[in-house]
Amino acid sequence: MSTNPLELVLQGKTQQEVAKHLHLSRSAIGMAATGRRKIPDECEPKLARMNWRAALQIASERSGGYIGNILDTYSNRNIDFHPASLIQWLIAEMTEAKQTLGGLVLAKMDPQKKKAFIEEMLMELEDVSELIDGMKGTFAEEFGIDLYGLLARRKQMIADGQR
Repeated sequence: MSTNPLELVLQGKTQQEVAKHLHLSRSAIGMAATGRRKIPDECEPKLARMNWRAALQIASERSGGYIGNILDTYSNRNIDFHPASLIQWLIAEMTEAKQTLGGLVLAKMDPQKKKAFIEEMLMELEDVSELIDGMKGTFAEEFGIDLYGLLARRKQMIADGQR
């Protein structure tokens, strides 16, 4: 991961739109886009909310490349982030998780086998969870949805007993 987070955001938005969202001038965005200026650190959370790939890049930079290394693990899989492709991938991962869960007969299982089985099940569930997180970001970006706002609204609906 070596792309500038601002470049990622500008792939889908104009400099003026980004400037307005970050409360900066359009010329400041233009200078940052050409490397003559840095986006202020306090703007990173807003920048991250504009594009999930930018969020990952910022997280990778802040973690000294740790997040980027995790993403590089998947680079050999030639991941297609198109929503339809992600749906197919999710279905496949959920099928694997369902098959693993289908073997869940712990009562008569040897403790060592039980532990190994649970570890495998947890890995399958984590695969599904990671993919769902990626899909949420992809869909939010694709359709211009404020994911943080949506999740806050969902949390409030749960608190109000509406969900």
